[in-house]
Amino acid sequence: MAVTVDLVLVQRRRAAARSNRIGVWMSILLHGGFVVALLAVPRLTPSPTQPMRFVSVALVSAQALGIRDPAPAAQAPARQSAPAPRPERPVEPPRSLATPSQPAPVTQPTPRPELRRRQGSPTGSTTGTASLGAKVGFDNPNFRHSYFVDRMTAMLAAQWQRPALGGELLVLVHFKIHQSGSVSDLRIVQSSGYSSYDLAALRAVHQAAPFPPLPQSYTKSSLGVTVEFI
Repeated sequence: MAVTVDLVLVQRRRAAARSNRIGVWMSILLHGGFVVALLAVPRLTPSPTQPMRFVSVALVSAQALGIRDPAPAAQAPARQSAPAPRPERPVEPPRSLATPSQPAPVTQPTPRPELRRRQGSPTGSTTGTASLGAKVGFDNPNFRHSYFVDRMTAMLAAQWQRPALGGELLVLVHFKIHQSGSVSDLRIVQSSGYSSYDLAALRAVHQAAPFPPLPQSYTKSSLGVTVEFI
C-alpha cells in the first residue's frame, strides 16, 4: 500500500515539473512575440505626412515700384595699378614777338629718272621680259605677211619668262613652222652662256606652239624662223 502511494506521488511530481517547464516556455514565447509586435507595428503603419509650407512671392520690376534708376549692386573695389608716368614734353623756346614766324620752305621731291619699259609677258620675271618686235628673222626674205608675224611674236611673248639673271643676255633660237602651224627642228643657234636661260627660250617656243597656219598665198611647205630672246 505504501509503495503504491509513493508511485503516485512520484508521477504527480513529474507531471508538475513538466507543466512548469511548458509554462515557462509559453511565457518566453508570448513575451518574445509581444516585443516583436512592438517593433514591427510602427514600421508597417505609414506615418502621416505633414503638409509642405510655402510662401508666395510676386516679382515686380523696379520701374513698377517707382524707382527709375536702381542703384547697382555694390562690388568690391578693383585693385588699381599704378598709373604709367607721362612722357615729359620738350620745352619750346619762347618765340620773339618782334619778328613773325616764317613757314618752313617746301622742298620739292627729286624727280626720278624715267625707267625704260620693256614689252613682253606680264607673268615674267621682275628683271624684265623679252622684246620680240624686231628681233625675228625668216629664212625666206619674201615672207611679207605682217599679221602672221604679229600673231606669232605675241604668242611667244606670252610664254617667255626671263630667268632672274642680271646683265644683258640674249639667246638665238631657230625652228620651222609647217603649213598646219606645228613646229619642228627647234634648236639653239647662239647660247646665252647659261643653261637655264637657253632652256627658258626653248620652253617658250614649245609652249607657244602650234602657231596659226601659214598663209595660203605662201607656197612653201615650211618657214624657218630665228627669234632673239633678251
